[in-house]
Amino acid sequence: SASDYLARKSQTGGGGGAGAIGLPVRRKNKKAEVFVGSGKASTLHSRPGASASLSREIAGPTSKRSKAALNSFCEKFVAQCYGPVMKSLKNEFRRDSNRLEDGDRTLFFRIVWFFHQWFRVSRRNAMVKKKGSGEESSAQNL
Repeated sequence: SASDYLARKSQTGGGGGAGAIGLPVRRKNKKAEVFVGSGKASTLHSRPGASASLSREIAGPTSKRSKAALNSFCEKFVAQCYGPVMKSLKNEFRRDSNRLEDGDRTLFFRIVWFFHQWFRVSRRNAMVKKKGSGEESSAQNL
Protein backbone atom coordinates (compact mmCIF):
# COMPACT_ATOMS: atom_id res chain seq x y z
CA SER A 1 0.00 0.00 0.00
CA ALA A 2 0.99 3.65 -0.31
CA SER A 3 1.46 4.17 3.44
CA ASP A 4 3.80 1.14 3.66
CA TYR A 5 5.82 2.46 0.73
CA LEU A 6 6.13 5.91 2.33
CA ALA A 7 7.13 4.38 5.68
CA ARG A 8 9.86 2.30 4.02
CA LYS A 9 11.05 5.29 1.99
CA SER A 10 11.35 7.50 5.09
CA GLN A 11 13.25 4.79 7.01
CA THR A 12 15.80 4.28 4.22
CA GLY A 13 16.45 7.98 3.71
CA GLY A 14 14.48 8.39 0.50
CA GLY A 15 17.13 7.11 -1.87
CA GLY A 16 19.36 10.20 -1.96
CA GLY A 17 18.62 13.83 -2.61
CA ALA A 18 17.53 16.27 0.06
CA GLY A 19 15.98 13.60 2.29
CA ALA A 20 19.30 11.78 2.63
CA ILE A 21 20.99 14.74 4.29
CA GLY A 22 18.20 15.43 6.74
CA LEU A 23 16.37 18.14 4.80
CA PRO A 24 12.67 17.73 4.05
CA VAL A 25 11.89 16.42 0.60
CA ARG A 26 9.82 18.91 -1.40
CA ARG A 27 7.47 17.90 -4.13
CA LYS A 28 8.21 19.42 -7.49
CA ASN A 29 4.91 20.87 -8.52
CA LYS A 30 3.61 24.28 -9.50
CA LYS A 31 2.94 25.38 -5.92
CA ALA A 32 6.52 24.62 -4.85
CA GLU A 33 8.00 26.79 -7.60
CA VAL A 34 9.26 30.22 -6.71
CA PHE A 35 7.05 33.11 -7.79
CA VAL A 36 8.81 35.14 -10.46
CA GLY A 37 8.48 38.46 -8.68
CA SER A 38 9.44 37.23 -5.22
CA GLY A 39 13.11 38.16 -5.49
CA LYS A 40 14.13 34.56 -4.81
CA ALA A 41 14.04 33.68 -8.49
CA SER A 42 16.91 35.97 -9.43
CA THR A 43 19.25 34.38 -6.88
CA LEU A 44 17.94 30.92 -7.68
CA HIS A 45 18.69 31.21 -11.40
CA SER A 46 21.79 33.39 -11.34
CA ARG A 47 25.34 32.20 -11.77
CA PRO A 48 27.32 31.63 -8.56
CA GLY A 49 29.25 34.77 -7.73
CA ALA A 50 27.19 36.96 -10.08
CA SER A 51 25.94 40.11 -8.45
CA ALA A 52 22.29 41.02 -9.06
CA SER A 53 23.09 44.73 -8.98
CA LEU A 54 25.92 44.24 -11.49
CA SER A 55 23.63 42.41 -13.90
CA ARG A 56 21.14 45.30 -13.68
CA GLU A 57 23.84 47.84 -14.44
CA ILE A 58 25.04 46.15 -17.64
CA ALA A 59 21.66 45.10 -18.95
CA GLY A 60 21.56 44.56 -22.68
CA PRO A 61 19.21 46.25 -25.15
CA THR A 62 16.75 43.35 -25.09
CA SER A 63 16.52 43.49 -21.32
CA LYS A 64 16.03 47.25 -21.39
CA ARG A 65 13.27 46.96 -24.02
CA SER A 66 11.49 44.23 -22.08
CA LYS A 67 11.68 46.27 -18.86
CA ALA A 68 10.35 49.31 -20.71
CA ALA A 69 7.49 47.25 -22.19
CA LEU A 70 6.61 45.81 -18.77
CA ASN A 71 6.74 49.27 -17.21
CA SER A 72 4.53 50.68 -19.97
CA PHE A 73 2.01 47.85 -19.50
CA CYS A 74 1.95 48.38 -15.73
CA GLU A 75 1.42 52.14 -16.12
CA LYS A 76 -1.51 51.61 -18.51
CA PHE A 77 -3.02 48.79 -16.45
CA VAL A 78 -2.89 50.76 -13.21
CA ALA A 79 -4.28 53.89 -14.87
CA GLN A 80 -7.13 52.20 -16.75
CA CYS A 81 -7.89 48.75 -15.36
CA TYR A 82 -6.54 48.07 -11.87
CA GLY A 83 -9.42 49.60 -9.92
CA PRO A 84 -12.28 47.98 -11.88
CA VAL A 85 -10.55 44.59 -12.05
CA MET A 86 -9.81 44.52 -8.32
CA LYS A 87 -13.36 45.65 -7.48
CA SER A 88 -14.81 42.92 -9.68
CA LEU A 89 -12.57 40.25 -8.16
CA LYS A 90 -13.31 41.46 -4.64
CA ASN A 91 -17.05 41.14 -5.33
CA GLU A 92 -16.57 37.63 -6.73
CA PHE A 93 -14.70 36.62 -3.57
CA ARG A 94 -17.40 38.12 -1.35
CA ARG A 95 -20.14 36.23 -3.19
CA ASP A 96 -18.03 33.06 -3.13
CA SER A 97 -18.81 32.77 -6.82
CA ASN A 98 -18.76 29.43 -8.58
CA ARG A 99 -16.68 31.04 -11.36
CA LEU A 100 -13.66 31.11 -9.02
CA GLU A 101 -11.08 28.35 -9.18
CA ASP A 102 -8.92 26.93 -6.37
CA GLY A 103 -5.83 29.10 -6.87
CA ASP A 104 -7.64 32.37 -7.61
CA ARG A 105 -7.24 33.85 -4.13
CA THR A 106 -3.50 33.20 -4.18
CA LEU A 107 -3.23 34.65 -7.67
CA PHE A 108 -5.24 37.70 -6.59
CA PHE A 109 -2.82 38.44 -3.75
CA ARG A 110 0.19 37.85 -6.01
CA ILE A 111 -1.21 40.39 -8.48
CA VAL A 112 -1.80 42.89 -5.68
CA TRP A 113 1.71 42.26 -4.34
CA PHE A 114 3.29 42.67 -7.78
CA PHE A 115 1.59 45.97 -8.55
CA HIS A 116 2.32 47.36 -5.11
CA GLN A 117 6.00 46.49 -5.53
CA TRP A 118 6.02 47.96 -9.03
CA PHE A 119 4.40 51.16 -7.78
CA ARG A 120 6.93 51.55 -4.95
CA VAL A 121 9.89 50.99 -7.27
CA SER A 122 8.56 53.26 -10.02
CA ARG A 123 7.82 56.02 -7.49
CA ARG A 124 11.31 55.67 -5.98
CA ASN A 125 12.90 55.79 -9.46
CA ALA A 126 10.87 58.89 -10.34
CA MET A 127 12.05 60.60 -7.13
CA VAL A 128 15.69 59.70 -7.88
CA LYS A 129 15.37 61.09 -11.42
CA LYS A 130 13.73 64.26 -10.09
CA LYS A 131 16.52 64.69 -7.51
CA GLY A 132 19.17 64.09 -10.15
CA SER A 133 17.71 66.64 -12.52
CA GLY A 134 17.30 69.14 -9.65
CA GLU A 135 20.97 68.77 -8.68
CA GLU A 136 22.06 69.23 -12.30
CA SER A 137 20.05 72.42 -12.72
CA SER A 138 21.35 73.84 -9.40
CA ALA A 139 24.92 73.00 -10.48
CA GLN A 140 24.35 74.84 -13.76
CA ASN A 141 23.15 77.92 -11.87
CA LEU A 142 26.47 78.19 -9.99
